[in-house]
Amino acid sequence: MSDHEANQKIRSALYSKSPKPPSIPADHSRTSNSAISRKTGTVTAAHKSTTETEQNPDGESVASASTAATTIDNSNDHQTTIADTKVNGMTNTSLSPSGDDIDIVLCKMRCTEKYSKEDVVTALITLRGWASMDNCDAFLNEFLDVGGVPRVLVFLENNSSDMDYLRCTCSIVASCTDIGPNRRNQNIAEKIAAKILERNGMELLLRLVAENHSIGNEDVQSNANFYTWSALKNMIMLNKTVISEMLDNNKQRIIIKAGISLISSISNCTNDRSCCALLARRIFEVFGMVILYAKIPLKSNDFENMDVFQKCTSVLKDQNGEWKNNRVWNKAAQFFAICCEGDRHVLSKKKDFKCIIIPFCTAYIKLNPRAAMKEETLIKLLRKAIRVVGDKKEVLQISLGLTTGLGSIIESSSECISQKTKDAAYDLLNLFFN
Repeated sequence: MSDHEANQKIRSALYSKSPKPPSIPADHSRTSNSAISRKTGTVTAAHKSTTETEQNPDGESVASASTAATTIDNSNDHQTTIADTKVNGMTNTSLSPSGDDIDIVLCKMRCTEKYSKEDVVTALITLRGWASMDNCDAFLNEFLDVGGVPRVLVFLENNSSDMDYLRCTCSIVASCTDIGPNRRNQNIAEKIAAKILERNGMELLLRLVAENHSIGNEDVQSNANFYTWSALKNMIMLNKTVISEMLDNNKQRIIIKAGISLISSISNCTNDRSCCALLARRIFEVFGMVILYAKIPLKSNDFENMDVFQKCTSVLKDQNGEWKNNRVWNKAAQFFAICCEGDRHVLSKKKDFKCIIIPFCTAYIKLNPRAAMKEETLIKLLRKAIRVVGDKKEVLQISLGLTTGLGSIIESSSECISQKTKDAAYDLLNLFFN
C-alpha cells in the first residue's frame, strides 16, 4: 500500500467514526458548548464561534475599513454537556485540564513510533479543543508552564510534510496566539508568541509558508495552508516591534511570493471551495500587515516584478476572466488601500490604477453594492485614482457603468439598501462631479 493510500485509509477511518480534524473556523472567535470527539473518547470544549472578527493588532479593521461579520459553517462540532470525559485513557472532569492532563496528550506527539497516526491526530485535536475553549486562559498558562510551545514546534518541524499533522498543529499555534474577544487573552497570547519567537518558530512558519504554495486537490491542504497563514498573522499581530525588524526585504518577498502562488492556485481551482476563499482572505490580511509593519517595506518595483496586483485580482474572477462575487473582495480592497495610503508608494503607478484598481472598484460596486458601500477603502482608492490618473473624465471612461450603478443605489426604494449606503454612494458621485 502506498503512503497516499495509507493516509486516505486513516482519514476515512477518522471521518467515518467522528468529526473531521479541525476544518477552517471563523478567525478563532470563541464561544461555548461544543466538543471535539474521537472513537477513543470525548473532550468537551467550548469551541470557537462561527463569527469572524477580522481585526488588526489594534482591534480595528485593517486599513480602518468597516468589515461585516462573516458566518462560517462549523457543523462538524458536536453539542454536548460537560461531563466526566476520557481521552485515550486520560480522565478529565473539568473544562480546564491540569498540567498532567496536558502532559499526557503532549507525550503522544513525542512518541509517534509508539502510537498510531489516529492517536496522534486525536491528541492534536484535543490540544486544539482546549485552546479553543471560551475560558482558555488557565489552559494556556498550564500549556506554557509544561513546555507545550517547544514540544509543539518540534513536532511541527519533524512532521510538516504530513498535511493532517500540519493542519492540526498549525491550528494549535493559531489558537494559542489568538487574543480572543475583547482582547481578554492578549497577555498570555503575547507570552506564548514570545516563546514561539524565542524557539525560532517564526522562521519555521516562514519556511512552511514558502514550502506550501499550492492548495492541492483536497480541502486538507487548503485548511493546512489556512492555519499556517493564520498562525503567521497572529505572530505578526503580537510581535509588531520585533517583527518590523525581522521582516527584511527577503522575508517580505518570501511571504508575498508564497501568497501569490497560493492565490494563483486558488484562481485555477475549477470549483468554488469555501476554504479557498477563506485562505485568500487570510493571505490578503497578512499582505497588509507586512506592508504596515515592515520597517523597510518593499517598493513598487518589487511588486511590479512579481505582478502582485494583477495576480491578486485573479482570485476575484472566474475561469472565463469575468468578475465573480465571493467573500474576498473586502480584504482585497483593504490590502490595496494600505499599499497607497498616506506616503506609501507600493501602489502608485498610473497603469496599475487604470488597469487594475479602477476596474476592481467598479466591479465591486456592480456585484455587491451593499458590501462595497460599507468600505471606506473604496472612496479612498477612487480618490487616490483621480489624483494619480489626474483626469476625472478618464477615470469615468475606465469605470464604465460606475455612475449608473451609484445612481441606482441612491434612487433605490429597496429596504435592503440603508440610508447610510445611499449616502456613501452619493459621496462617491461627488468625487467625480465636484
